[in-house]
Amino acid sequence: MKARLIGLISFFIMVAPTTQAHVRWFIEGKVIPDASFTLDGINTLTVFGAFALITVCGALQYLVSGSHTRNYPAKINILITLLHKPIHPPFKLDWFILVLFLNLMLIVNLLLGDFLAPNLKLLPQVVMLGIIIQVIAILASIISISLTGVALIIVALWLPMVFPSAMALDYFFEVIGVGIAYVFIAPSINQNDNNFYGYLGISEEVDTKKLRQWGVTILRIALGLQLMTLALHNKLLEPGAALIFIQEFPFYNFMQQLGFEEYSHLHFVFAGGVFEFTFGLILMLGLAPRLMSLLLACIFATTTILSGIHEVPGHLPIFAVLLILFCAGDPRKSQYSKQDTREQPLSGALG
Repeated sequence: MKARLIGLISFFIMVAPTTQAHVRWFIEGKVIPDASFTLDGINTLTVFGAFALITVCGALQYLVSGSHTRNYPAKINILITLLHKPIHPPFKLDWFILVLFLNLMLIVNLLLGDFLAPNLKLLPQVVMLGIIIQVIAILASIISISLTGVALIIVALWLPMVFPSAMALDYFFEVIGVGIAYVFIAPSINQNDNNFYGYLGISEEVDTKKLRQWGVTILRIALGLQLMTLALHNKLLEPGAALIFIQEFPFYNFMQQLGFEEYSHLHFVFAGGVFEFTFGLILMLGLAPRLMSLLLACIFATTTILSGIHEVPGHLPIFAVLLILFCAGDPRKSQYSKQDTREQPLSGALG
């Protein structure tokens, strides 16, 4: 019983922290107190747990990296298949879901008067420009995915000009990552883009497949950088921000609910920052991306349940990105890298 309890606690220590991923959505306008961490026993155990997670994911990546040269037992090969073999949804459905979810987020923002996120409020003199940009991004996706991608890239570069740099960085990598990925995926899911890229000599399926793989890589790196930035900005470098959030929503600190009174809110904030940074680093390194995307999907689903429906629109694109990463798996250096090369190009979609 004791072993099961320790295992349960270890699991939630790794999973629960990033339910605070966008704490600034909830603390806008509040005074952030000074707070600092001490490397006591609990925080040391947290750091050890983060290194353990990196080690496990690295070991899984090592298994798949040698799966084409080593004769693994059948059970190991099944594990490699489950964790890494690409899944190909019909009609590139995973990418269409990203387009749909991003447009839904932008539509909700227009209705609520937000720009990309609840805590991004434009100055009166540029509000109309922000509205126009979001409308163009929505309408452009009907005509050209690559055009929407360029618009998103421009928006990402515009963010540091109209918002404080720290606040802009909370969204910069996510927005520019999706924008660049749109440019890469465009000829695979939009006929107009397929025709345009054909003029550029990028019409063969071998070319578009390579672009899709680059798009997946960009999304993985961008989401990793986003998580690392949120961990540093909202927790590790400014723990007071997350501390306010935990004090207002103490049920997030489930360790105290389990009877561990010595596990303070500040300990929970430290664990949140360390593991959110670790999740981002693991994605950046490309270690067991399917496992990590599934874990993060569970985390953001938990956020939705605990924080309420108002957090759903802002996380919709992230859910779509995680779906793409889950389906992509990780064919690099594996026995699967030369498989599934006979995909048929999509002759028409979104226009």
